[in-house]
Amino acid sequence: MRSNVPRGEKLQHQLAGHRNSQFGSSSETIEQLQLALEASEISIAKMTAMLRLPDEDPKDKPKHRPIPDHVPRMEVELTIGEDDCAKCGGQLRRLGEDGEPFSAIGPRTMASEELEYVPGRFIVNRIVRPRFACSGCEAFTQAALPSRPIERGRPGPGLLAHVLVSKYADHLPLYRQCQIFERVGLDLDRSTLADSVGKSTALLEPLADAIGRHVLAGQAIFADDTPVKMLAPGTGKTAQRRRPAGMARRHPRAHPGLQDHPRRRPDPLALADGFREGPYPCMTIARLKIILEDIKLVVSRTLEVPVDIRLERLNLVLQTAMGWENYHLYEFMTGGTRWGLPDPDFGTDALPVAKASLADIVNTAGTAPIRYIYDFGDNWAHRIEAEAIGDPEPGNLYPRLTGITGRCPPEDVGGLPGYEDFLAAIRDPNHPEHENMIRWAGGPFDPHVPDADELRFEVLKLAKKWKPRKK
Repeated sequence: MRSNVPRGEKLQHQLAGHRNSQFGSSSETIEQLQLALEASEISIAKMTAMLRLPDEDPKDKPKHRPIPDHVPRMEVELTIGEDDCAKCGGQLRRLGEDGEPFSAIGPRTMASEELEYVPGRFIVNRIVRPRFACSGCEAFTQAALPSRPIERGRPGPGLLAHVLVSKYADHLPLYRQCQIFERVGLDLDRSTLADSVGKSTALLEPLADAIGRHVLAGQAIFADDTPVKMLAPGTGKTAQRRRPAGMARRHPRAHPGLQDHPRRRPDPLALADGFREGPYPCMTIARLKIILEDIKLVVSRTLEVPVDIRLERLNLVLQTAMGWENYHLYEFMTGGTRWGLPDPDFGTDALPVAKASLADIVNTAGTAPIRYIYDFGDNWAHRIEAEAIGDPEPGNLYPRLTGITGRCPPEDVGGLPGYEDFLAAIRDPNHPEHENMIRWAGGPFDPHVPDADELRFEVLKLAKKWKPRKK
């Protein structure tokens, strides 16, 4: 830690030289020095907090300035929560509080203030702690101060979270945050923010370690190594850095997202948590139930498909399993997001199915329902429910049709009203359209009896066609 101190002093000297020079270097070089100095100060503050060293205040370190009066105050009164003295049981009477003069106890003290940040505005929490005296034994009592992220620090947890998110998530350096705060009349020095950030990172170290242990505990870890261009302080140019990321995958037979309750749907996010790309036998299999909505007769299918199946392939599986003929356009929908085929007649806001998978839909859905719409004219809506997830069974090919109930309506029957008229005509031999409808359907039609063997065979053909080749 001590080695960082002279480096910080050197950077401060270089920064002052750039500022005071009449014909100094470009502002980009000054910003690079600001970033280097900021990183050094954060490192010092972090090591100080982790090693529990006493804070050393250099002579030139900016002192705490009073919080401006124009910032709104919100009083938080902390009482001891009792009316009787804990020592003798006598009744307590209120004498005063921090911020009020009370010569019998001691000199006047100011109420404790912390600078807090509420999204969009700053507020000051004025924490008031009334003092009480016992009428029996004259003992004094007062509520203790609440714990703070930074001991004896002014920044509240909301302000610290805002600064950390702005720096590490929004890539906003501290000196630029200082300029933003200055616009609302708050003079917060960069070195003060750097000290707060360093101590906050030390405070969050156990959480980071816990996340690391969680990732490393998975049976499989997905890693991403993204190159990022960053400023290289002192060189006058950028340097390539790498931003690693990891995601663990739990791979049990009984997935934690599944519930034993028969009426409770599994958590779709837990389903997506089991996602993993790769050929047999490493793929993860999802069991889906597809239900045709809005019709009185139950028409449903149960399918087992890889979680990483592309939506254009999933459409073919659904068409084949349901008994549709794939003549028309289709869409997958959840919440406000849509996936479909590009078509100028129906708009271009749908995401392409060729670039999305079942895992993308489940991850986007959260707890929202997932729907599959086929034939925008007849508008057949299907509800997709994720029932289970697990490993592929040895000897099975996927996709796999495991459950069949009911027969889907004929193509181009005219939607729900047309289907009801069609059923009424084929059920009644005396109906004027009976013979025409039988002929149009290609023969007798029983909505309760699907051709289960034919449907399973057609889905199996897709599974054989898409079976991964051995390397």
